[in-house]
Amino acid sequence: MDLPVPNAQVVSDYFRRVLTDILEDLVNKVPNDGYTSNTEIVKQSLREISNLYKHGLRFSNSGLRTDWNEPANRCAYVFLYLMHHCYLVYGSLQYSDEVTRSWRNRSSLKVCSIGGGPGSDLVGLTTFLRVHGIFPPSLECLVLDLYPNWKDTWDTIYNHLPDAFSVTYCRCDLVKDTQLHTRDLQFIKQADIITMSKSFSAVSAFYRADPSKGAFLRDVLQQTKPGCFVLFIDNEYSGCTQFQRDFASRAGMDLVFEFRGKPTFPKGAYSFTIRKHNSLFDFSPMRSCDVTIQLFRKKGAVQSRQAVNSAVPPVGISSSSRSTPHHDVISSYDVFHEIAIRNTVTPRATSPQYSSGIPQAASNVYPAYSIYNQPYSSHRTATVERPSSGSYRTPTTPADSSHVNISVISHQPKRVDQAPKPSNSALVPKPSKQTSNRQASRVANTNPNSYRSRDERQHQDDEDETTLSRYCCPQACTIL
Repeated sequence: MDLPVPNAQVVSDYFRRVLTDILEDLVNKVPNDGYTSNTEIVKQSLREISNLYKHGLRFSNSGLRTDWNEPANRCAYVFLYLMHHCYLVYGSLQYSDEVTRSWRNRSSLKVCSIGGGPGSDLVGLTTFLRVHGIFPPSLECLVLDLYPNWKDTWDTIYNHLPDAFSVTYCRCDLVKDTQLHTRDLQFIKQADIITMSKSFSAVSAFYRADPSKGAFLRDVLQQTKPGCFVLFIDNEYSGCTQFQRDFASRAGMDLVFEFRGKPTFPKGAYSFTIRKHNSLFDFSPMRSCDVTIQLFRKKGAVQSRQAVNSAVPPVGISSSSRSTPHHDVISSYDVFHEIAIRNTVTPRATSPQYSSGIPQAASNVYPAYSIYNQPYSSHRTATVERPSSGSYRTPTTPADSSHVNISVISHQPKRVDQAPKPSNSALVPKPSKQTSNRQASRVANTNPNSYRSRDERQHQDDEDETTLSRYCCPQACTIL
């Protein structure tokens, strides 16, 4: 059973453009030895990842998990799964009007992505906010992941997003950690939504082997405030009730919406860049897989908006109002014998400084976690379907689907302090002055009919049917 998604074609075309814009950059960042090309290295990573996901996740063995410190593995993951995962998050939020009703007219929102990897949850969620006209003036995001090196990939993605918002990556091991740092805990307590997209299946085998290892994740969920949403998306398998039974219910979560089926990413014309890499990699991006989607909400009386918005300063920045987005890597820490150990990342600019005056995003490391000032080690591994009757469990239809303003899906970055201007060509982004000629060419070719004949489109549609739906595809929160 497919998941009906309002405006699916327009949104999927937008996600195709995002992948088109970032793919060449990610491939070029893959180091090579001078004998093997970047594309060959990524091609090998694609096969290794697919094999591990097919056979390794059911075992509680750290060796059967992908090393996301490797740029080739991160590039392969984005190529395979980014578009579909963004689409799943966007589509999942449509089916409860509680979400739009709770977030409308908010001055700020806080989002925590557990096992967030390259940030596909954030891309899908911000697209939902933009389409429904509820993007807040301040959006603070915290990504907890075993591999904070994912932030390098996120920086590339963020460069091509139209909105300015802050993102902090922190190391988090869902199997070995026993508690959150105070900074992360404060953010969790004020979060408006927790997302777990394809991250639970990477650790569930460890929880089944030793139930005590799930205490950390359970505590994280229990710390959420009343009214906080938890979006759970993962692979569908027989008896897929572990998260709801052992975690969400025990943390006081009510089930708002549930779907079990096979959502399919809509067909559409791939850009020249994607088609070229389809051929070079001998792989195509995934278009469908069997999943369980569950949206929960924390029980209890909801705080007033004023209290929620003013209680805790944004992560990584001062309590004063911000004018620029921040993209940070918060250093890892170890509470063994109550000693904090710090690994730092050299600050660097992570988002373009647009000639139009849009402020440059800063990449900073804040010293809150440590008594040491060590360079970040090069070997760091830090920060963090089966259709059935009654597949839908929701009293509502897609939220505000009749009032969606598609024109707000723009690809040109906006000023932080300036509302986007309406445009008749909002879906065809114009490159900034700093955009390279090759990138400008890719952006200009987002109109599928501008470079593809009818026969080529039909041929690609046929190829789309041979996708990677046979593979599992858990998200990036993996185990050492």
